[in-house]
Formats: sequence, structure tokens, C-alpha cells
Amino acid sequence: MSSSNPTKPLVESTELLQGRRTNAERTAQTQRGLMEATIDCLFRLGYGATTTHVVAEAAGLSRGAMVHHYPTKVDLMVAAVRFAWEKEMAEMHAELEKFELGLPRFRAVIDVHWALVQRPEDTAIHEVRNGSRSDPQLADAMHPIMAEIARDYAQCVGILIRQAGLEPDDELRGLTVNWVLALPMMAFYRAADPNRRMEESILVTLKSHQEFLIARQQGRAA
Repeated sequence: MSSSNPTKPLVESTELLQGRRTNAERTAQTQRGLMEATIDCLFRLGYGATTTHVVAEAAGLSRGAMVHHYPTKVDLMVAAVRFAWEKEMAEMHAELEKFELGLPRFRAVIDVHWALVQRPEDTAIHEVRNGSRSDPQLADAMHPIMAEIARDYAQCVGILIRQAGLEPDDELRGLTVNWVLALPMMAFYRAADPNRRMEESILVTLKSHQEFLIARQQGRAA
């Protein structure tokens, strides 16, 4: 009897820890489901129609269960934007890694970005950002996140530029800003009024300017 007593608290402690891990996993799974439902609703319905009730229904939860995780719509939207951006960045890195390090990878970034902005995650981010224009509380919460997104992206492109043996000067930074602004607008027009000739013209212009700046830094441009 005495030999079994010391193990009893250890067993109970282990079972308790396993239960806690299970609860944490369930919480993470519920939150991920809410994030995916929010992004899907923002993509299909837009910001105005994406209410907490609609998201809870899409996620298969009661509104009370959803509020337990995200008490307000602002909390839900902010979490969804962060989730969407982290997913986008992971996908962008995965796609870029398919290209040879250096100039090939830097040349690919425009096409990779163009593919990403057509995904629901990017649309969701822009829907929330647009919705913040008429919601001061959401705007206050979104400003630091959008600044963080801008810094993350600029840092990523800066690394690609340096890996290509180039210097991230004002012109390359300006080119980056051009595609960051142009490509999401192209995706918006594709959904509302597709014009493939316009898309091709813009992509050709961006890539031609990219090649010109590469050649100039390498001393090949006239």
C-alpha cells in the first residue's frame, strides 16, 4: 500500500495537465474556427453585413459562446485581421521559397503578391480597414495593426532586395508601394468588373519598371 501512495498525486497531476492541454486545444480550435468564419463572411458579405451573430452562426456556435472568446465586434475584427495577415505572410514565404534565392525570387514577388491579394484573407483585411473609416473605436484598434503589417511587408521585401544583390533605395521602395496599392485595387475590380487587359497592362508596367531598376543598379541601364 505504502509503495503506491507516492505515485497517486503524480497520476492525478498528470491527468490534470492533460485535461488542461485538451481544454487549451479546444479553445484554439474554436478560435481558429471563428477566425475562418469571420474571414469567409467578410469575403462573401462585406464588413457591414458581417455581424457577430452572422459569424457565430457560420462557425456553428451560439453568440454567447462566441462572445466568450471575442466580447465585441471590434475584438473579433482585430483578431481576424491579425490571423489573416499571419496566414498571408506564411503563404507568401512558402510561395517565394519555390524560386531560386536572389534575383529570381525578387522578380517573383509581384506575381506572388498578386495571387495573394485575390484570396479571401486579403479581402477580409481590406474590408475591415474600410469599415474602420466610419467606426472610430475600430479605427483606433486598427491603426497599430496596419502599421505593423506595413512594417512586416517592407522588411520582407527589403530582405528580398538585398538577397538579390540590390540596394533598397527610394525608387525600389516607391515601386513596392506602387504594387502594394495597385494589386489590391485590381483584385477589387476583378470581383466587380473584371478587365484582364487592364490587369495585364498593370502587371507588365510594374515588372518592366522592376527590371529597369534592377538593370540600373547593376549598371546596365542607359
